[in-house]
Amino acid sequence: MSTEIIAEGLRLPIVRLFDGGARNEAVFDIIRTNSRLPDFVQGDLWAQVSAGRRAATIIRGLCQRYGAGALAAAIPSACESGERCARAGLKSLPKGTFSIEEPQDDGCAWEASITRTDDRYGRLGCDV
Repeated sequence: MSTEIIAEGLRLPIVRLFDGGARNEAVFDIIRTNSRLPDFVQGDLWAQVSAGRRAATIIRGLCQRYGAGALAAAIPSACESGERCARAGLKSLPKGTFSIEEPQDDGCAWEASITRTDDRYGRLGCDV
């Protein structure tokens, strides 16, 4: 069981992966060096970079087409729509308690349970 944040792994302050479009090799090296699976973590990092670039392209296009104000005004409606869909999906799940136990690298197991009832809870949350 971790009792300090340092046990959770590599923590970096806000650093640039890219500077002026050029890859910051030092940051990539630090991330790879601090992983037991450097190829995997690098692939995951590139997937995140790709997703961020794709999202930025879409957001820039929406701002050019409709204006930044219209995009900002649409965000609360999109969050509400997403919440409605999530609640509908959750409502379709069977009622009961469902548990899982997952073995970890150190030999211990993590256990988690979730209970589905008819109770209603507060807003799911979509902060912007």
